[in-house]
Amino acid sequence: MNTGTVLDDQRIDAIRDRVMADVDVDVRRRSRRARLVAGAAAAGVVVIGLGTGLAVVTTDRGASGELSTVAEPAPGDFSGATDGGAVEIAPAPDAAAPDQGQKDLAAPEVQDADRSVVTTGSVELTVDDPTAAASDFGAWVERAGGRVDQRSDQDDSARVTVRVPADTVTAAIDELRSIGEVDATSISHVDVTSQVVDLDARITALQASIDRLLAILGSATTTGEVVEAEGTLTQRQAELDGLVAQRAALGDQVDLSTIDVSFTATESAASVEPDGFLGGLRTGWNSVVETVNGVVTAAGVAAPWLVIVVALGGIAWALTRRRKS
Repeated sequence: MNTGTVLDDQRIDAIRDRVMADVDVDVRRRSRRARLVAGAAAAGVVVIGLGTGLAVVTTDRGASGELSTVAEPAPGDFSGATDGGAVEIAPAPDAAAPDQGQKDLAAPEVQDADRSVVTTGSVELTVDDPTAAASDFGAWVERAGGRVDQRSDQDDSARVTVRVPADTVTAAIDELRSIGEVDATSISHVDVTSQVVDLDARITALQASIDRLLAILGSATTTGEVVEAEGTLTQRQAELDGLVAQRAALGDQVDLSTIDVSFTATESAASVEPDGFLGGLRTGWNSVVETVNGVVTAAGVAAPWLVIVVALGGIAWALTRRRKS
């Protein structure tokens, strides 16, 4: 009984020793594997960093105008140099990049074409004949596809308000420079793209609502449904008409720019009256004529009063003589 117990204890100890030895071997094996994995990861990071640095250096050399001795690889290809075992990574050419000798103006042009801009301006100029100049400029505006909205003429000035196509504003100012001397010019631009987009969206939504109301009205089966649908439809239609009118007015302002033009006559030199003896003689004669005219005018004014005074004096004399007699 005791012998079996001793044998069992020895066997257990032997098994325990073998298990612990296997565990130690496995732990050491796992430790070595972890170190190998960490080393490989560190080496990969170093290689990637070196490759990125070489690519940046190569790109900088190409940008600075230096010639590269490495043949240009296909996109994504890496070529290794044989000298000294160094590896040089050439950047992949971008097939979609634009030509360096050409400017990419397509995007700004498209963006400008999508914008809605209201242009207004005013021009002041001096001309010999304001009325004729205003007529000539109005005729030019009509030939350019615009119109004259307002015009006022005075003795030595004229003013017109014209609407010209937005792309002819510069041409209109050049035309005014050829008509007379431009004294002042003012041009302003207001971007109304957001307003145009908002109006278009609201018009589309209202039109869809009206279409739905028309469908409901067509399928209505009771008088109440018809009355309710017609009332709502009338309200929506009025809102739609108002928005359409606003959109049309805004579109007209965008398509046709407004320019106020003021024409002023050139100041003429003051006339010089003759001087000397002839000038004095003319001045004296004019004064004599003015004096005679004044005397004649005074006599004409006094004649009625003189008749009245004479008549009253005659009556008084007659009365006095009758008393004495």
